[in-house]
Amino acid sequence: MRKGEDLLNGLECLAIRLFKINDLSQVLMVEKESFHPGQQYDESVFMRYLDMKHVFLVADLCGKIIGYVLGFVEDSSIAHLASIAVSPSYRGLGIGRQLLEEFEKKATALGAKRIVLEVSTSNTVALNMYVKKGYRIVRRIPKYYGDEDAYLMIKDFKS
Repeated sequence: MRKGEDLLNGLECLAIRLFKINDLSQVLMVEKESFHPGQQYDESVFMRYLDMKHVFLVADLCGKIIGYVLGFVEDSSIAHLASIAVSPSYRGLGIGRQLLEEFEKKATALGAKRIVLEVSTSNTVALNMYVKKGYRIVRRIPKYYGDEDAYLMIKDFKS
């Protein structure tokens, strides 16, 4: 049996859907489980995104939020993926990939021709996922996450 498969019951009740305000407390829990204290978004950051041309999706497993992806369209053609996270118990099951794919669909539907993101240079799991999905490293950003460098990555979409 794959790691966590018993938790997912074959994914039959997993839904990637739009964020609802009553999801916020569970999203904040995923955030806390996923990032170091200095790298965590607080409630105000998530709320600020709701005022933008945003894409905010959650991975809902039978009513429990186990992941999210958050980003926005910066202008008429560029989307910025700001954050993506999956609860540690549910990693390695393709949920992050599903969140990323749905983010791409929503962002391109809003007119994005390019998606940009930053990822920690030490986050090899995320880096591998992004590369497999067609993102390329553009440059290294020193000390982007405090003491940690990040890669700026880009994926272009055909018109």
